[in-house]
Amino acid sequence: MAKKRHIVSIDIGTHSVKAAYLEQKHDNGEITISHSAVVEYEERELLGRGMQVTADSMQVAINSLEIPKKSPVVLSISRALLTTRWIDGLPIDGLNDANKLDNIVAFQAESILPFTTEEVVFDYYNPTEKGNALSVELVAARRADIENLLSPLKAINVTPQSVMPAMVATSRLSEQSSSGTMILDIGAGQSDLSIIKDGKVIFSRSFPLGGDQLTLSLSSEVSPVTEAIEDNAIPIPNFDIYENQKRNLLCPTDHDELSETTIGKWCQRLATEIQRSIIAYQQDTSSTPVSIDKILLTGGGSRLSGLASYLTSALSISTHIWDIPSRLDILQVKYNSGFLQISDQLEVVIGQGLAFLNDSVELDLLPKPEKQQIQKVDQQRRMLSRIAVGVGIAALLAIGVLSYGQYQQSEVDDLDQQLQKLKSKANRARNTLKQELVVTQLMKPRLSALDLLREFSLRLSDRTKVALTTFQLTNLNDLTKARLNFNVEANSHQDISNLVTALNQSGIFKNLKQGQIISVNKDRKNIFQVQITCSIKVGAVKTLSEHRYLGTGLQISKTNRPSTEEKNRDEAERENKGEEAKSESNSKKFRKDKSFDMEQEDNKVRKEQSTEGKKGNNERSIDEKREETRWPSVEEYDRMSEEEQAEVKAKKKRLYDKDDPESDALKTNIDRQEYNERIK
Repeated sequence: MAKKRHIVSIDIGTHSVKAAYLEQKHDNGEITISHSAVVEYEERELLGRGMQVTADSMQVAINSLEIPKKSPVVLSISRALLTTRWIDGLPIDGLNDANKLDNIVAFQAESILPFTTEEVVFDYYNPTEKGNALSVELVAARRADIENLLSPLKAINVTPQSVMPAMVATSRLSEQSSSGTMILDIGAGQSDLSIIKDGKVIFSRSFPLGGDQLTLSLSSEVSPVTEAIEDNAIPIPNFDIYENQKRNLLCPTDHDELSETTIGKWCQRLATEIQRSIIAYQQDTSSTPVSIDKILLTGGGSRLSGLASYLTSALSISTHIWDIPSRLDILQVKYNSGFLQISDQLEVVIGQGLAFLNDSVELDLLPKPEKQQIQKVDQQRRMLSRIAVGVGIAALLAIGVLSYGQYQQSEVDDLDQQLQKLKSKANRARNTLKQELVVTQLMKPRLSALDLLREFSLRLSDRTKVALTTFQLTNLNDLTKARLNFNVEANSHQDISNLVTALNQSGIFKNLKQGQIISVNKDRKNIFQVQITCSIKVGAVKTLSEHRYLGTGLQISKTNRPSTEEKNRDEAERENKGEEAKSESNSKKFRKDKSFDMEQEDNKVRKEQSTEGKKGNNERSIDEKREETRWPSVEEYDRMSEEEQAEVKAKKKRLYDKDDPESDALKTNIDRQEYNERIK
């Protein structure tokens, strides 16, 4: 719902109180007259030649308006209670310095007003440049008259926001025209006349002629006339046309001439006052006179039938009743149907209400104490509003903080419950994980000395040639630091070389280092001893695990098998070790040949010294003959063609068959098994 500004506009007259309630929407500025009323006084007293309202009757009328509480109020003051003066010769820079202009006008007002400044309330408006100087119109009212207007409102605790002259309020409804427009408000006690150009009052005057004077004139001659005039509109005769004719204005007919004479005098006097006003305006040197092209009648006295026609004929100026609703339609101001019945009496309240809502109040005669009181009340109201807003915000914040705290506490409670559930699940998962880790650790392939001995025994294809004497293993738990020392006895250097080559190609051992070969005699047989040190490859565990389950029907999981990188790395290392083994084998052959010559000499000495060792010497001679023939290494044998491999086998067969058919046949089978295993 859109917010609205609102204002209650009041005009306190001598016959009635007029009021209107106007609202303006903030979003589009649309103005609506939501309520309007004209409340006549119940009692009026005859004072001099006019009727005066009693204070009680005025208070009753104002109370009947039912002004909404805390609604701003603007009040009008009649032109009859005002004094206007033009002040000329003011400095032109006063347009840019309002405080300076206020001080100068206040100083000038003391000399031109017929009252002391303490007795009056004054303001100025309509600044006009005249040559190199500035002119303003000073408007003043007696403080006592303003207090009389404010007292009925103060009795109901209402202080107006401003007090606006009636003619200025009326100008807010006028049309923008370069020619002069006269607006004549015929009230009960007096008539207010103003000439307006371009929406501004350029001349104003009030004279004591209104409906009360006509009523008193008629009532002094014929008492029934008063009721007839108030109950029925009386046509006013056109004296130019019907000068010698008689019109039946009222019943009975014997009063026609009297009635016509009384009303005619009143109309003539009204026309005379208008002419005097025009002459005064034309003689006014404060501004350049403009022609008056029309007269607009308003107020309760304008309802007198035929008055507009009479004034048009008497003044030769187009005169008609002001159509307020049509003007509001042009200004896009909305109103209800009840407004149409009293619109001709509400031009002042509507004009000052529009001026307030449009922030165009140029003239304000509200006394300074009342202004200060209004400012104080506004400040207190704003302070209370701010306090209320602050309290509301604090309350909302407190409620928000409390609600947020409760929400956070509920969230914390929920999280605690979830944490408890997760904690129990985590404990169960931890226990399960521990069990699985234990099982996994137990199932994890391990390297033991037995695995190494088994692998080593697999490399000893013929234990009659090579035998393991000692075996020492250190740091088996950490393969990067594990070291393996073992002593080997062999029949020949070639057997030792073949063992080292087999170990290099096993994929288990690395960094093999062969110590010095020592020849010893055991049981009248030369035995060669050597110490070999090596370390264990990282992938040896997986390899040994595969070897462990070979032939059992079990399979190692893919995750425990060596990766492609490990296979490639082992292959490269195997090739490097193979090259080292070849070079070492060549050097060993040289040493072997030399030692072989020495062995032959020893054998000859033994043959001569003992005939009992002939058989042993024969066996050694067979071995010597075998070693005289250089047999290819495993790598060389693998690189041979099938014909070359067959030739090597045939040579061995002939050698074994020649030496000892029975034993050689057995040995040949052993060699064949060795070659077959190596080929595989």
